[in-house]
Amino acid sequence: MKQVNIFLFWASISLVFFLSCKETSSELSLAGEWQFALDPADAGIGQEWQKKDLADVVRLPGSLQEQGKGEEVSLDTRWTGQVVDSSWYNAPEYAKYRQPGNIKVPFWLNPDKHYVGAAWYRKKVNVPSGWENRPVVLSLERTHWETTLFLDGKRVGEQNSLQTPHRFVLDGLQAGEHTITLRVDNRLYAEVGINAHSVSDHTQSNWNGIIGDIKLSAKPSRYIESVQIYPDLKKKQAKLKIRLAGNAGKDHSILSLHVDNN
Repeated sequence: MKQVNIFLFWASISLVFFLSCKETSSELSLAGEWQFALDPADAGIGQEWQKKDLADVVRLPGSLQEQGKGEEVSLDTRWTGQVVDSSWYNAPEYAKYRQPGNIKVPFWLNPDKHYVGAAWYRKKVNVPSGWENRPVVLSLERTHWETTLFLDGKRVGEQNSLQTPHRFVLDGLQAGEHTITLRVDNRLYAEVGINAHSVSDHTQSNWNGIIGDIKLSAKPSRYIESVQIYPDLKKKQAKLKIRLAGNAGKDHSILSLHVDNN
């Protein structure tokens, strides 16, 4: 592995990404109206909802709760988070706030609707010509929580990270109309604890949906998939690891990296 001076760290990074962007990537936003259906009984996988139209609609980016989707809040609502003070359930002074149509919970911000479980989202997209033979990436900036992707009714994969965007690489995607179906499940998928601020109703609420950027990006036919830097401060050096993806090397291509310390 070639070593470069540590003081050229940022120059190296800039040049590497310049090389990866020589062929301009195209983007297609998927923001807007999506077909939608709740799946509280987990029937969607067995009934192959990825191959069917869904009856309701929502807008993405967004959450179900902010669009009035879900179940009515009641005394039987199973919250994600521990209720320490149970007086709201039985104290006379709170009786009027326990009545249907006037439910007001004192534990956290009172949602209009509540839903924990699987929800399905479906959208038809037209892939532009010129994207053939280029890796296409579906990017979901933030989801809550696990996502399973289906393309034209076929399962592509699943991801369940809370900290980083969910990205799916679609190889061999042809121009024309395609159907993207996403199953999003906001049940707990990691042992972070029911009171963890990242998942509980105490803070952000346990919402279901996708927020931030939702888009398809056509990568160059040869592109840099990742860059890793391993600095050695004592030697004032750094090892640079570059992982290439796409068709690099298949047509006798040459990748050059130039570092200038001026």
